[in-house]
Amino acid sequence: MNRKAVISVEKVKRGESAGVERSSALSIPFRHSPVWALMKFFTVALALFALLDLAWRGLPFVQDGYAAMYRTTGNLFFSRIGANRFVTFRAKPRDAETLDTETEFGKLAPPTSIPGPESSSLRQGYLSVAALAAMILATPVPRRRRLIALPVGLVIIQAYVAFRLGLMVLHWFAQPTPVRCFELSAFWHEALALLRRAIWDSPAGALFMPPLIWALVCIRRNDLRAFIEPHPVRDGDSPRLDPSVRRSPATSRPGRGGSGPTPPPREAPRYNGS
Repeated sequence: MNRKAVISVEKVKRGESAGVERSSALSIPFRHSPVWALMKFFTVALALFALLDLAWRGLPFVQDGYAAMYRTTGNLFFSRIGANRFVTFRAKPRDAETLDTETEFGKLAPPTSIPGPESSSLRQGYLSVAALAAMILATPVPRRRRLIALPVGLVIIQAYVAFRLGLMVLHWFAQPTPVRCFELSAFWHEALALLRRAIWDSPAGALFMPPLIWALVCIRRNDLRAFIEPHPVRDGDSPRLDPSVRRSPATSRPGRGGSGPTPPPREAPRYNGS
């Protein structure tokens, strides 16, 4: 093997070793990886959700305060429907199933009213609010953005609670009762019943909307890009770099032509005393 071939082989080896060192220096430790960030977010969000659930069960003013807001939302939107129908939401003594709200459906002329379905402000409203609040507070974004996203998100989620109440009211007014508003065909009656079972009766109806609202009010496109594609630059310049990994002297300082190896420093001439 001639001298040029030997030199080229040595250059390839040095390039491969420098590439390995550079990739190890720019590696992302697990505690700064997207998987760790997801695990931390879900852990904090579940802990906050558990605390809000305990607040409902252990603090009477939390339970009574949101139950009153739940009934106020229903009366605000559905106390008068058209010119002749009304719905009233009232408090009732709680039973073992936490059904704390009763309804009355009626019409004004001729005066007629019938009792409507009972509901739980916990299952139909508070769980959605608690899930959204926990997700927003657990999101690793600047505090100012969380403080803005929290009230905006709570207003939107309460509007969704009003939508669920409206779906129940619409379905009840379509039943064959003395206060019926309209009559549906068999197909649309079954479709409305299916929609009510999916959104009003099912627990999933209370929990599928908070993640969508959270993404709307709290997440930006740049956040997703930084989360999915982290770009560490140099050891010490980015918190994502592993401090235990050090760059080699050959790659720590770029030369004039780029980031290639730097020649060793020259030794100073020795004085022999002559």
